[in-house]
Amino acid sequence: MEKVKTEMAQLNIEPEGFLNEYNKELDEAEAEIDAGNYLTHDEVKQYFVDKRKRISGN
Repeated sequence: MEKVKTEMAQLNIEPEGFLNEYNKELDEAEAEIDAGNYLTHDEVKQYFVDKRKRISGN
């Protein structure tokens, strides 16, 4: 833990600020999921299949 604190200090990152932002983003993501705003695993796989087709021109 001390190593993480040292690295964060070197990057001028305050642990409390980082944790607050991290928790805020988790709360926002959870709210999006609860609202049904997410992709299923199969939808993500299909997105990449389609993307490869567009890139390759097939």
